[in-house]
Amino acid sequence: MRLLFVFVFLLGLASCGEDATKNVKKSVRSNIVDNRKNAFTLKDYNLSENIDSVHRVRSYPFINKDFMIYSNDSLKLPIYNSYHFNKEGQLFKTKYYTSDSSINLNEFHLISENGKLIDFKQESFPEDGYSDSVILNTESNFNQVLNFSDTLNAKHYLFFESDRFTKDSTVYSNGEIEVNKYGYDDKRLQVNRVQEFYYSDGLTEKQIDYSYKYLDFDELGNWTKRIEYLQIFNSDSYTESTINCMLEERTIFFNK
Repeated sequence: MRLLFVFVFLLGLASCGEDATKNVKKSVRSNIVDNRKNAFTLKDYNLSENIDSVHRVRSYPFINKDFMIYSNDSLKLPIYNSYHFNKEGQLFKTKYYTSDSSINLNEFHLISENGKLIDFKQESFPEDGYSDSVILNTESNFNQVLNFSDTLNAKHYLFFESDRFTKDSTVYSNGEIEVNKYGYDDKRLQVNRVQEFYYSDGLTEKQIDYSYKYLDFDELGNWTKRIEYLQIFNSDSYTESTINCMLEERTIFFNK
């Protein structure tokens, strides 16, 4: 989905990653109050300190309602990406890969000297004219405009409470709207997501409820494997789905 390029949000190039962030012209002085959204940090990804990067693989097995995996979906290719953090624990770069492990997109998070997120800069391989720019960034509202070449594709809005990502909404150029609401436990682990679709006819609506089960943690408490299971709500009944369930696995690399 095109929103893959956004993050989750969700909610994360050696030659131009951290250096690119340092070379950004500083538009905010340290003695001025800056109410913009803070940069995404290790805490936002349920990660402990001293982590350099996280490599993520998402695959699509068949999962029953008890979160048990019983076979793999061979028709869906795995999705790969990696998050990269600077010495301050801020996300400054995300890499997206194709199924053959080739880099498809690099996204750089540009951060002010006050630790606020200024903008995203992207480069795609091969160049396909995709661009993405931040239009508003406050403590509670973070907005983006998503374009393909010179054509407006969507406006994306992210909402935060106590600097925690709680909701996003996307208004597409065809009039359709997608809303995601996120729930957490007392350890800030995401435990559910409600996804709502509103179509341009103004009548048709669909809701998908996602649940998460965490399977493995490392010795520092970082989760390394979880399952996402969904139920689709139409009319007055739920439909269990084994098609779009997802297994997410993380490999964590620490600073030396």
